[in-house]
Amino acid sequence: MKFLTILLLISSAFAAEKSANASDKKKVALLPQWHLRAKQKILDLNEARKLPQYSNQLSIYLVIKEWVEEKRVDVVVAEGCEGEITKDTNLNFNGWNYWSLFGRKDLDDYQDIMTHIPLKIEAKYQDKVKTICGDSLELIKKHQLILSDMTGATGYLYRLKQYREKGDTKSFERYKKSYEGLVKKKLKYPIAFIDKKLKELEKQEKQMLIERNKKFVEVINYSKANKFAIVLGARHMKDLEQRLKDAGHEVMKFPVIEKTLPNKGDL
Repeated sequence: MKFLTILLLISSAFAAEKSANASDKKKVALLPQWHLRAKQKILDLNEARKLPQYSNQLSIYLVIKEWVEEKRVDVVVAEGCEGEITKDTNLNFNGWNYWSLFGRKDLDDYQDIMTHIPLKIEAKYQDKVKTICGDSLELIKKHQLILSDMTGATGYLYRLKQYREKGDTKSFERYKKSYEGLVKKKLKYPIAFIDKKLKELEKQEKQMLIERNKKFVEVINYSKANKFAIVLGARHMKDLEQRLKDAGHEVMKFPVIEKTLPNKGDL
């Protein structure tokens, strides 16, 4: 019942938007997602249904499914990959590729498969809709490195603060030397150094979100299609929405989808 309500609300909004304005503006629906890590294999559908991301992923899939079947969307734009998605695309997300999805596309439980949503849409509908990866592999790699550095620095900061509070000098010095080996410099005040480093990395990470968003706007700008659905991590959405509006496009957001997200979303 929850997913049916979501589907009806969003479909009604899209239909109203379509009939209310006959302008030449490109219409872009933003669908913020909470996705799994690409390499996280989820082949068991019972396991998939128990995941916290399941509600969000199912809601988005059902919405796009209806839009494709009623010809309300021309292009589904994806993150996490680069170029058009076709049967020849060498993509594998969560243990699923085009052909493993294609083989299950007519089964009742197809909607419950937890994988890359646009790839899942392409495998089911082929020529009925175009699916494009609007991301940049180079930028994704840079972004992942920044996030990895942030995770590592955060771990060191947590341990150093913990050992300082406990008065565990031996463990503090061990972690301090380990971190010095990573940054290749002696640190008199390691905690202050890592605090500053994390602030710099946070700025770099936010800028990387912006750079990736510019790629998605380019896909919309250069496409001859008029109706788009972008499936993208929630943290991208605020900046992307403004960039699309600045480019002259008509942007639609769906709070009902956002209710299936955690407090801070995901990439």
